[in-house]
Amino acid sequence: MVSDVTAPVKFQRKQFSVLLRFVMTINKSEDTRYQLLVCIFQNSLKSNGLKFPCLDSNGIPCRHTTNIVYKKYINIFNNNISGEVPYQIGKLQKVQHLDFGSNHLETPDWSKFVSFPLLQHLNFHYNELTLDFPSFIPTCLKLTHPDLSYNKITGQIPPSLGLLTNLVTLDLGINAFTGKLPLSIFMNLTKLFVLALNDNNIFGSIPQDIGNLRNLLKLDLSENQISGEIPLTITGLTKLQTLYLFSNNLTRAIPPVVGDLAFLEILILSDNQLSGEVPESISRLRNLTVLSVFSNKLSGVLPQDTGKNSPRLANVSFSHNNFSHY
Repeated sequence: MVSDVTAPVKFQRKQFSVLLRFVMTINKSEDTRYQLLVCIFQNSLKSNGLKFPCLDSNGIPCRHTTNIVYKKYINIFNNNISGEVPYQIGKLQKVQHLDFGSNHLETPDWSKFVSFPLLQHLNFHYNELTLDFPSFIPTCLKLTHPDLSYNKITGQIPPSLGLLTNLVTLDLGINAFTGKLPLSIFMNLTKLFVLALNDNNIFGSIPQDIGNLRNLLKLDLSENQISGEIPLTITGLTKLQTLYLFSNNLTRAIPPVVGDLAFLEILILSDNQLSGEVPESISRLRNLTVLSVFSNKLSGVLPQDTGKNSPRLANVSFSHNNFSHY
């Protein structure tokens, strides 16, 4: 071992402060490489956690998070960060994944944000966003997975979301959106697997064009003020597994075509104003595990074969209706 005694030069120890940063590289194959960048920003501590730092003119956080060499995957999920979302992140034009979920981020001036031409995943889940929908989102034409759930965003859901024809999931649940369901979503977003618009103040009827969403696996329109009938065109959702329409103002009868949804596992229509009889066709749903129609105005006799062809059916609720035999 070299020491000060044996070495021809004198060694002197220097200690440099190192700020906390993590970069993790996962090699999936020889030509597929993913890097996860997690930045935890020091020296901006507040009593309730961390504050989102400012970024310089190049979109790089000043002083404490410089030298970001891989700008495609930015993840600050669940870091208790507060403050406005910085508009300078728009300088990161190569970013494909932005995850700001589960923090305390507040609404900025969305008009200062520019499009992210390569962005695919965007997560603002569980923050403190308010006011109108972020105006830059409909311009991100490669977007596939936006999640803005668990915020307090108001106003109407913009029809311009219909331009995002690559969407696979769209989760705007648990906000304060008002207005009618945009027709463009049901006409154009045919690649959707998941559509969640639950727990808002949406009114009007379910569009007849809902049958265009032929790849849909989950539809959640629950806990809104949606009225009218369940459209017959719902039979077009041939891959549907989960249907949540509870806690609305739906009226008229449950359409027998619901029994044509062969892959349906969860059907919850409770807390509406549905009337008439429960259609016999529901007994054909072999994959059904949950069936709930409580708190409606349903009447008549319950289908005798309910559950006979559904071996996995474990949760059934018909209470608070007007059935003859229950």
